[in-house]
Amino acid sequence: MIKIGEKSYSLLRRMDSSRTYVTSPALNLAATTNGTPIRVTLSWTASPEASAGYYVYRGVSLENALTNTMWSLPTGSTNFTDNTPLAGQTNVYLLRAAKVITTGCGSFTNLSRAVWTSVRIP
Repeated sequence: MIKIGEKSYSLLRRMDSSRTYVTSPALNLAATTNGTPIRVTLSWTASPEASAGYYVYRGVSLENALTNTMWSLPTGSTNFTDNTPLAGQTNVYLLRAAKVITTGCGSFTNLSRAVWTSVRIP
């Protein structure tokens, strides 16, 4: 802020912080195991807003999944195969749809809330 006489002026353009951007998540996430060695195939119903694809996360718990292995999938994806699931553990998978949002201040990738499923690998 600078002050000239009795008036104050901001030197920064203000962002509208009251706006919230919500991206619709994928639905019906399911995990199946198949093959030898065991692989995990995820399938889902596409989000109508996934203009930038999806992100898949894997871990041994919900908390752990967001800090571990991640894959980026292209727009239009409705399945994914994990060829190296964690043996002897419950594998937790989170899926987030990604949408590019453009505002007057630029563009960013907005992620949906996560949907999740888990599968025990012997």
